[in-house]
Amino acid sequence: MENRKNNKNNFFKKIALGNFDGEGDLYMPFFKNINLDSLNSFNLVNIKNYLDKYLRNTHIKIKKKE
Repeated sequence: MENRKNNKNNFFKKIALGNFDGEGDLYMPFFKNINLDSLNSFNLVNIKNYLDKYLRNTHIKIKKKE
């Protein structure tokens, strides 16, 4: 079980998302502690625009992962 936990914490370090070196922030919206993973984005404005357009008046928290 410990190995699985360590793999989960290292997930973000093991993927490539572009052709440049560097780090960035990943913004992840959550509704009732459920990640709306299809809305995850490196651009916070994208998430806010979507929420304003389609999910107005919902209690969605946005978490940031470096």
